[in-house]
This record gives sequence, C-alpha cells and structure tokens, in this order.
Amino acid sequence: YNPLGKGLGVVCGDYDNDGDQDIYVANDGVQNFLYQNNGDGTFTDVSLFSGVGFNENGKAEAGMGTDFGDYNNDGLLDIIVFNFSLETCTLYRNNGGTPATFSDVTISAGLAAPTFKTLGFGTNFFDYDNDGDQDIFVANGHVVDNISLIDPTLTHAEKAQLFRNNGCKEGQPTTFTEVSQQSGEYFSIPKVGRGVAFGDYDNDGDIDLLINNENQQAALLRNDGGNRNNFLMIKTIGTTSNRDGIGARVYVTTGKLTQMDEVRSGSSYCSSHDRRLHFGLGKYPKADLVKIRWPSGLVEEFQDVQANQILVLREGEGIVEYIALASTK
Repeated sequence: YNPLGKGLGVVCGDYDNDGDQDIYVANDGVQNFLYQNNGDGTFTDVSLFSGVGFNENGKAEAGMGTDFGDYNNDGLLDIIVFNFSLETCTLYRNNGGTPATFSDVTISAGLAAPTFKTLGFGTNFFDYDNDGDQDIFVANGHVVDNISLIDPTLTHAEKAQLFRNNGCKEGQPTTFTEVSQQSGEYFSIPKVGRGVAFGDYDNDGDIDLLINNENQQAALLRNDGGNRNNFLMIKTIGTTSNRDGIGARVYVTTGKLTQMDEVRSGSSYCSSHDRRLHFGLGKYPKADLVKIRWPSGLVEEFQDVQANQILVLREGEGIVEYIALASTK
C-alpha cells in the first residue's frame, strides 16, 4: 500500500520474465508505481530504479490508462501510459536485464507530437491489422467540460486515435504512424472517451472495440479490415492454475517472428477485455510453434497449428478443441 498513489490505470504482467505477475499503476499527477512480485506473496516497489516512475525528463505525469504489451516483439513486456493534455503519452521500452530497466522512447517512436494536445484514457496494445505486431488505440476526452474557456486550443470532446506499428526492423527503433483519418467515421467525431474494451465480438478473426463515452452513447467499432490477414486465437482453461488461465503466457512463432502475449483480467482504463489471446499471422497459413507457460509453471508446446481458428487449451491436457472461424478475407 502506498498512500501517495492516485491510481487511475492498473495492469498486471510478467515484465521481468520470472514466471509471476507484477503490477503497474498509472498515477494522476504523482510518480507511477511498478511493483515487482517477489514470488512469496509480497511485492517490492521498483519504480525509480526501473525507470517507469517518471518520464525521460524526470517529470511525474498525470497517467490515466495503461497497458503491457510486447510492441517490438523482443519477448519483453513494454508499457504504454496515456496522460493529461499537454503532456504526451509515454511509451516505456523494456530493456531486459537483471534487474530489468525501461527507457522512455515516446519521441523516437513517433508518439509524442500526435498525443501532446489530447487527454487519453482507455488504451491497449492490439494487432488491428493482423500483421504480427502490436498497434495502439486510445480513447480521448478532457475532464473539464469548459476547458475551451480556459485554453481555446483544447476541447472537452476529443477524437479517438489509432496508431499503426510500422514493424520491427533489426537495429532500428520501432515507430508508429497515426492512421485515425483512414480508419472510419468514428475517428472524425469528437467524443468524451473513457473506458475501452477490446475483443473479437463477431468471431471473424480481428479485434473490435467497445468504447464507453461520458454522458454519450457507447460506441461499438467493428473491425472490417484486420481479417484480410491470417490469425490465431487462444482460449485458456486452467486446472492447477486459475480457471481462466489468467497470467498464462503464450508464444506464437511464424518463420523468424515470435510474438508473445499474456492472459489478463483487465487493463486500459476501468475495462476488461476478451480473454482469448489474438495473434495476427500476416500471410502465414499456419503457426510453426505455439508455446504456453501456465501460471503453475507447466509448459506445453504445439507444432504446425493451422491459422484462422480458435485453439482451446486446457492445462495439462493440451489442445482440447479446434474452432474454425468464418473469415471474410
């Protein structure tokens, strides 16, 4: 317990690859917290040493929504935090090591300028175009309804944003490009966005969005483009571990690319998502290898798994069901 915290966004994930779930808290106006799981039921605050308490200028920001995700496909969980207006979001790249450290790469990733004016809440790493890397969505909206009277350059309602991952090139920083304008009518309409839930509600192989707006109708955004590429979805059923397999880590390898994700109970901002893990495979017709590490420590592997289906994995029993999905590719 830290009485100095003003947490708005909370996410769990194994950032140090030691097999247990750590906790990251995005705080409003004070430093963020990263609690390392000691494996014995206790946690240690490693925010300062790890580099995720402040931005690269040593400034505490007003964090709202946050998520863990491996945006550069190096097998390490990175962190995204969306902050108050006039602050930019913050992308922390996991450098690995023992103990693990992070670097603020917001500017080099191309995320600073397009997020400077907005106030971001619900966010998530997700592969909207099924090309094998993690993109970013954020729902924006100011907290002061008459903010334009205070600062004419700001508004209460703000447009949501979608950032496409430009791919991971060896020896070069991974960058993002904003693609909001070409992603549908919703992105042109200012809203007071708050929570966002992510999941494939229509089972067509790509991730859709459900956005909660303040004093406005919620919005369900159906993804009509991601399923032009192949995909694989994983549903986990724990036995020794918890029933939903929360905390399970899954690796999917296609060719030279290995993606990684974990089953979570929630992230973004006050939101919980489809717990089935989703992996874009691009043009690959199959995954060469699917590997799962359960919270209990059990590791299972499956080779030559065909694309465009849901694999149901039961801990200790392997694949117990294949569910083919009708794609509109």
